[in-house]
Amino acid sequence: MVATPLLERSTTARQKFKRQGLAIYSLSCALSLLLFFAYGAIEGTLNDDGINYIYAAHALAEGLPEQAKSYRPETLFYSQITLLSSLSGLELYTSAQVLSLFWQVLLGAGFIAIVRCFDTSLPGQIIALAVFFSIANLNHLRPDIIRGFGFWALQLWAVWAGLNLLKSKAWRFALLWLGLSTAATLYRVEGTVYLLLIPLLALLQRLFTGEFGVNKGLNLVGLMIVLAALVYLVAPPEQQRSSADQEQLLTTQGFSATDKLHKELTTLRLAAENFSRLKNNIREIMPSKWAQRSVNDLLIGGFIFHLLLTIISTTNTPLLALSLYRSNIKRPILSDPQHKLLASYILIGFIVGLVSVYNKFFISQRYIMLTAILLCIPVTLLLSQTYQRLAKSHQSAPRPWKYLIFALPLLICLYPLSRQNDDKLYIQEAAHWVQENLGDEHKIYFNEQKVAFYTADYANDSFKKPYKSIESLLREGYQYAVLYGRKSADKQPLQESLRERELLLKTFQNSRGRSVHVYKLPIPRP
Repeated sequence: MVATPLLERSTTARQKFKRQGLAIYSLSCALSLLLFFAYGAIEGTLNDDGINYIYAAHALAEGLPEQAKSYRPETLFYSQITLLSSLSGLELYTSAQVLSLFWQVLLGAGFIAIVRCFDTSLPGQIIALAVFFSIANLNHLRPDIIRGFGFWALQLWAVWAGLNLLKSKAWRFALLWLGLSTAATLYRVEGTVYLLLIPLLALLQRLFTGEFGVNKGLNLVGLMIVLAALVYLVAPPEQQRSSADQEQLLTTQGFSATDKLHKELTTLRLAAENFSRLKNNIREIMPSKWAQRSVNDLLIGGFIFHLLLTIISTTNTPLLALSLYRSNIKRPILSDPQHKLLASYILIGFIVGLVSVYNKFFISQRYIMLTAILLCIPVTLLLSQTYQRLAKSHQSAPRPWKYLIFALPLLICLYPLSRQNDDKLYIQEAAHWVQENLGDEHKIYFNEQKVAFYTADYANDSFKKPYKSIESLLREGYQYAVLYGRKSADKQPLQESLRERELLLKTFQNSRGRSVHVYKLPIPRP
């Protein structure tokens, strides 16, 4: 008789948890949609990589795979755009946006899923929504067409699968983690590093704690090697190339994760040479021999500082600072296996970022975004713990903190939306004017791909070839020239000759002096 009420309470709790989860995931999906369209409305033009993906998808749809590769080497990514467009009947640009939105929805849901592995309380999940959707640097990327959203989403769900594997020990989560991690390598090459190092770190941790014997550990190492070999074999074939020519390798466009990995390793070898050369150059200008001995330390310290600064600025900095204020961490952070797994992902992200800084002497925020998103997990947990602790307090002092935890995310989201940037609007206006007034019956030359893109004539790739004279354009049969200039003071031979002959038809300009000029070319002499 006692077991029945307990069973009923357990069933009721599970049902409540599922209903709560459905509501939170639905809200996450709605916020992803809202921010996608809101930030898309204030964005001036599409990112350069996104434009190239559209052109590559168009070339692939026209049966020109080699031409598609000339725009972007990531065949798998833009082939998804082509496939979605052919199946849905949508325009290529719209299909690319739908694909990007799909991954953004999964990315937000993945963040919530990870938080729910640590904190199932309703305030904690609402705080998770506030933290994730107020990552300013991520929101600014939402209108872009990039591979990053797919990579980040797959990696977050791989983390979720790993956390559930540690909790339930079920093989289905191990296979799910392997599948998601392998799929992530198809989007970005650094996914291979996570695929190999996460099991290795987990294995080493268990060997050091005595959970596994040596024989079992060796068996698992062998299994990891076999799985890595399978991933290598299943990946698309590489291009044939000469191994002797490193420079050619760096400029060769690869189309598989393994191909890109070889390229990264070659880049790393060249980076070592550049690093050594940089050390020697700096050593020569040091004021003393003692200072010369510290060049290596100064460079490495500078690399680490630059990486840490980029990670902090990429993550949700205001809420990171707020989470450290009034936080009360009583137990060791890495006492739980799930926390150790999350820390392993962050550590690998730091290593990947450090290698990137070593290669290029800088790192972009987009490249370190996964690590920044994962850092927002402990930020969320700290905020949730502090909020629930202060909620029980009857003092008036904690009230400003509780208001800030929701006011800050709202301000972070709304501030960029209140400052609409129309500096690049003239590019779209010029392209739309050309599309409406000149049409497809005229042969038009563009010196800038971004302007040509917004005419929606993806077959026009005239921007690939520069021209310096009117005669060269006439020989190619062009009737109009649409020329983009960064500043009015720029001296372009072609544009100067067109101005001298008074062939200007229309001008579009912004407040910074950048402009698009439309010229009507003269009729060629017979």
